[in-house]
Amino acid sequence: MASTPTSVGTLFLGGGNAAGYFAAEYDKIVSADPTLRDSAFGGSLAIVSAESQVSYERPALSKAYLASKTPARLPGFHTCVGGGGEKLEASWYESKDIKYLLGTKATKVDSEKQEVTLGDGGVISYKKLVIATGCRPVDLAKDFKMPGAKEGGGGNVFYLRNVADADTLYSALEKFSASADSSAARPLVIGGGYIGEKL
Repeated sequence: MASTPTSVGTLFLGGGNAAGYFAAEYDKIVSADPTLRDSAFGGSLAIVSAESQVSYERPALSKAYLASKTPARLPGFHTCVGGGGEKLEASWYESKDIKYLLGTKATKVDSEKQEVTLGDGGVISYKKLVIATGCRPVDLAKDFKMPGAKEGGGGNVFYLRNVADADTLYSALEKFSASADSSAARPLVIGGGYIGEKL
């Protein structure tokens, strides 16, 4: 994990796919005209992400990641391979002097002071702020108060949003396919978005 800066030009909140593509555009623009680093972005770029991996193409989680033979794994689908671009692994961000703060949550944004407070109590001041935190799955226990459901999943309920979720689901599918009851089971997918339709 990169050391936490106290001040940056542009602070990007959210480590999803958008962060990787934003970083790629930042690098392209600044490489073409270094003066734009300060005039357009206010200086350096830092990305704050609660995840343990730098940006990756999430659609792979519901397809190749769950394949029973030769499943896809990182770094195979880091951003920007989905758009036909360069695969941006952690070393790429380091080489471009882009701070990527993994396992870090933003807990407060003060737009008047232009500061973001982090989960560990640290504070980063910024000149420009991009908020692209994406979304989270509807939680049957937390959001619907469904009897018997556990917050964050568990038992026979699985959520699919990130690599950790996909690892849990993959492990359960492996165990299930090896069991005697697998032929009679009919899974239920809740959500008809891109991921739900591809499962």
